[in-house]
Amino acid sequence: MPSELIEVYDDLVDEALINEALNVIRRIGFRYGWKSNNQVSFSHWNVALSKTGTNSGNRKDIRGELPPPVLKLWESFQPSLMPNTPVLIRTYSNGYTYGNDGYIHQDSQAPDDMSAIIYLNKDWNANWAGETALFDSTGEIIRSVLPKWRRLLIFPANMYHVGRGVSRICPHLRNVLVFKARPAQPEQVDNSRIALEKTLLEAGIENVPNSETKTMDQLLKTYDNLKNWNCPVPVCFAGALHTLYLPNAPVKQSFSDLIRPRMLELFGIEADRLATLFATVDIPKLVSDGSAINKFDGASVTLQDNDKQYLMLFQTTNMIDKAPLIDPKEKLPEIVTAQKKE
Repeated sequence: MPSELIEVYDDLVDEALINEALNVIRRIGFRYGWKSNNQVSFSHWNVALSKTGTNSGNRKDIRGELPPPVLKLWESFQPSLMPNTPVLIRTYSNGYTYGNDGYIHQDSQAPDDMSAIIYLNKDWNANWAGETALFDSTGEIIRSVLPKWRRLLIFPANMYHVGRGVSRICPHLRNVLVFKARPAQPEQVDNSRIALEKTLLEAGIENVPNSETKTMDQLLKTYDNLKNWNCPVPVCFAGALHTLYLPNAPVKQSFSDLIRPRMLELFGIEADRLATLFATVDIPKLVSDGSAINKFDGASVTLQDNDKQYLMLFQTTNMIDKAPLIDPKEKLPEIVTAQKKE
């Protein structure tokens, strides 16, 4: 990711507008529990400034949902500073106190999405830490930005970054206002993805407090990865849904009685079969020696054409989730490479 796409502006954003937005943030009040990276269990403080824009998969324009001072602040520097006439899709305020840490993540995987951060602390000492660090695809820091009052940081939303925690001598809440945007050009509606998201909501995945279960955002990200790798739609669904097929899935009864019939209706027998395979086959053994064994009873499993490649592909998406600095485009399995050449 070229560092020239990172922009830092000092004293450009109007101070009166920032103070108005700060009043809104304080009036709503911070809540603890927001995660910068869902693979890490620790959280920080957050204020949601729109209802729709709290969903990381949202692509709709949320300007109509914003408190007027926050909208005025956004419009004071847009669309002049961010490329492609950006459409605002997420807005919130984050807060860190000592003991809260941010973790490396991407705001979006879309290459043309952009993120903007306005720093809201009127006085900041460099000894208090709290920098925003930005990384290249190898995990090297290419820019580190102090949270200076009225400073505006703009960068590509698919760039890995992190808001660092504050030091023990910091007496304040490190406070930022975050805007995330996509290009204004019309986007093709993915009705299949919409159906998948609705099904996951029906399954109750969004509200399952289980560290072994992927969040709905992660499952949708799996779907997006597989689709970006030109996989057939049933394969994309199977990769996203395999968590629900595990024997210890916390929504198992609801899944068996209500959700699986719905999945079969929407996504077909092939998606159901592949998701069942991935939940059943001993994947590490498949990787090591190519044999397909049922990991629960040791029985041999018969695979159809391309099953092994697709199972390996699902495993790749899981590996990317566990190692957030892996660039999916640089870790494509052979089947994906072959598909992209066709």
